[in-house]
Amino acid sequence: MLDAERSMYEALMQGVDLVRLFARPAWYSEAACAGMGVDMFFPERGEPTTAAKAVCAGCPVAVPCRDVAQQDRLHGIWGGTSARGRRTTAAWNLTPS
Repeated sequence: MLDAERSMYEALMQGVDLVRLFARPAWYSEAACAGMGVDMFFPERGEPTTAAKAVCAGCPVAVPCRDVAQQDRLHGIWGGTSARGRRTTAAWNLTPS
């Protein structure tokens, strides 16, 4: 199974609203990555993420982009963060003080 197929299957199994997931939000047209190829934003394990994160660093909509990825548990680089980074941030936010 390809990574994209697996991700879609996992999303279905988690009850993610696929229509909302695949519909581009209004802010997308303002994204620094709009119109770019997606390969750099979905690197294979061990591949560098520096180029994708550099695009996100100057993006005016990085925060809502990251929030969507966090909420929907997306893989890849979104809002300058990796899935691992978003999971780590979420774990820190859930840790009681």
